[in-house]
Amino acid sequence: MSMKKRLFFSLLIGLFILTLLLTGCGGSKTGKGGGDDDFPTIIDFNAKAYEGTAWRCAASENYPEITVYIDEIVNKDENYHYYSGSVKSSATGTINITGEGLSSYIALTATEFYGMRLITFLVSATGDEGDQIQISGVIDTSKPNTVIVAYLVFNDYEYDDETSSEIIKFTKL
Repeated sequence: MSMKKRLFFSLLIGLFILTLLLTGCGGSKTGKGGGDDDFPTIIDFNAKAYEGTAWRCAASENYPEITVYIDEIVNKDENYHYYSGSVKSSATGTINITGEGLSSYIALTATEFYGMRLITFLVSATGDEGDQIQISGVIDTSKPNTVIVAYLVFNDYEYDDETSSEIIKFTKL
């Protein structure tokens, strides 16, 4: 492409981006900014109801049985409730989570998206020996005893629901 064409193309892209920035979106019907149903909205939920619960997924050929124990709320920010607890498996033993570190946490938040109310379930645990467990899933509030996993890391095994036909679930004990 010639220099003249590149310059013209760059100017055209720049004008397009500037137009988008200046026009913004059309606002919201709800008064909460633009986008309405385009992005999940964080909503209140009974975070204390998850204290003292345990969640387990059955073993597969790729990972052992994993149990997440949620103890108590230790922190809260504008989006998440953070809990102390632990993650246990036959391969890692028990990994304790204080809720104070960046590498080990249990975090829950509630969102509404296209009329569905979901609890986002996030767990990250790193053991003393370097063992790693990460879980990202959702609880549909119409099925409150099941976490449907979107992403799971167990040491070297990585599960992503978009690339696997397997469905991983944690069930409330």
